[in-house]
Amino acid sequence: MHLNSCLYECEIWHSRQKPKPHKFVHKHFMLYLDLSEVSALAERLKFFGTRDACLYSFKESDYLPDCAEPSLENRIRNFAALHNITGVEQIKVLTNVRTAGYIFNPVSFFFCFDRDGRQIGCLVEVGNTFKEKKLYFIKAEGEARLFDRQKKQFYVSPFTELDQDFLFDIEVPEQSFKISIDTLQAEEPIVMAGFRGKKQELTDKSLLAMTLRYPLAPLRVIALIHLHALLLWLKKVPYHRKEENAEQQTEVLNPHRSIEKTIEGTQA
Repeated sequence: MHLNSCLYECEIWHSRQKPKPHKFVHKHFMLYLDLSEVSALAERLKFFGTRDACLYSFKESDYLPDCAEPSLENRIRNFAALHNITGVEQIKVLTNVRTAGYIFNPVSFFFCFDRDGRQIGCLVEVGNTFKEKKLYFIKAEGEARLFDRQKKQFYVSPFTELDQDFLFDIEVPEQSFKISIDTLQAEEPIVMAGFRGKKQELTDKSLLAMTLRYPLAPLRVIALIHLHALLLWLKKVPYHRKEENAEQQTEVLNPHRSIEKTIEGTQA
């Protein structure tokens, strides 16, 4: 049986424009999973499954935290409905999965399609190192690319302001893709970031090749985040504490206790 899921070897770029320049490019890989195929993939592959015992594992509880709704697909449909989007039938996610039981995702993309395979939109889940998440939904407007500008209002990095915008430019993955999420202050670019990927078949052989090329990928991602944070600190880029401007950190899933304490203190 042919499956739609695959993997992409990616090139990630990050270019900070202000207040001081800082650029890097890294290689990485991500899985692109049809949520309806996860069980079949777990049966077919030795290195992929839904349990931590597998080298690579996918768990629905790692995304869109909501104890009241156990089904990830339903959680996505419920969020889409809040944006007046209905008819979501097929959902594919571009993400880092658990590696040896460990997971960290700076961003995951849930591409939504109707029953005829037409693109409806994309739910973007942005995460930070405090295990917080925020969701952004970009509607399809009949184009091959999804394009939108939305208020950030989320603590992604301590070296950026909260009152900025995300500019999303997203291609639906095919043989290749390119995605950019730039950070703007008014019309001025602050951070230009994104990645591009090339498709590979999702097999045990390709997973083994990616493992040798990018061992412990999520741990590598979190290590690089902290390395570049250190470099920005050494460059004396202004740093913002987590509890600053808590009222601007809106619609955050799994909010860090520092936000709750700060808000409770202002309301007391």
